[in-house]
Amino acid sequence: MISIIVPIWNSSPFLDDCLSSIASQTEKNWECLLIDDGSVDNSPHICKQWCKNDGRFVFFQQDHLGVSAARNRGIRESSGDYLVFVDSDDSVTPKYLEHLLSSPPAELVIGGHFKCYPGTDKSDARFGPNSRCSLRIKSPDVTVFADLNEKFLLYGPCAKLYLSKLIKSNQILFPENRSLGEDLEFNYQYLNYVETISCITACDYFYHLRQDRESLTTGRQPNQYYSDIDQWRMIKSFCEDHGLFKNEMKELLARRLWEIVYDSLLFKHPSKDIGLAYFRAVLSAPEIALLAEYKDIYPCSRWIKAFILNRFAFFFYIYDWFSR
Repeated sequence: MISIIVPIWNSSPFLDDCLSSIASQTEKNWECLLIDDGSVDNSPHICKQWCKNDGRFVFFQQDHLGVSAARNRGIRESSGDYLVFVDSDDSVTPKYLEHLLSSPPAELVIGGHFKCYPGTDKSDARFGPNSRCSLRIKSPDVTVFADLNEKFLLYGPCAKLYLSKLIKSNQILFPENRSLGEDLEFNYQYLNYVETISCITACDYFYHLRQDRESLTTGRQPNQYYSDIDQWRMIKSFCEDHGLFKNEMKELLARRLWEIVYDSLLFKHPSKDIGLAYFRAVLSAPEIALLAEYKDIYPCSRWIKAFILNRFAFFFYIYDWFSR
């Protein structure tokens, strides 16, 4: 059986569509755990109606503790052999579960998703594996693993099939003390116990870009740099521990590091009142040395690259001050 975990917080405008898509699954052997995280809208009522009409839906309520706490509650309450996550403002095709189950045996199955833009029915942006394949961790060929990371397919829990026993026996949970990067941390904790990843090309998950999600993705968040560099270090450490820090993966991480440093210095500041200490903190990171090996991999001005590689924090502080 598959346990579908749906964290819910003030999702009433989208909840019926989400739960209707789950109820329409061609695979029938599932339970759906609805974890209401202290909603103050009509979400609890909607959940209770679905539970009344279909016994496979089970409703739980808790205080507003955040999406990680809601997902963790779902993990604890689940009874299935497999775990699947669906966000309450997203939806899935009728074959979402069927396609995940039809993959070759693996500890983790990864499918694709569409990004759906607000105000339209368009779902033009497809993100998914290039081909149906299996990947062994610690394989000498890191091409597939690099592709999964380049497309951010290891950053979220949705469009994936997890083994419940691996999660529960190793006490893997979403970190509840952070609001950025918690999904990636969960996945990389899980990957420590994975030998094989199975990739499928089916795109059955519709990720809806609502206004709040867009602001989180594109806006300036407090501690954005520190979260980004922590995630980068997590991936690099995993790759080093598993013999994956080479070839395409090393190049991808170098390019990602350029993006993090460049954006943190010129765009994604925590606020308009940052001081020189912030720029010094960014440029004091020891990983800056890796960028010198990959000077030509990132498209930005040569003088900006030179100031980054020489750690000229004062220049970026003055540039930011005049740009306000």
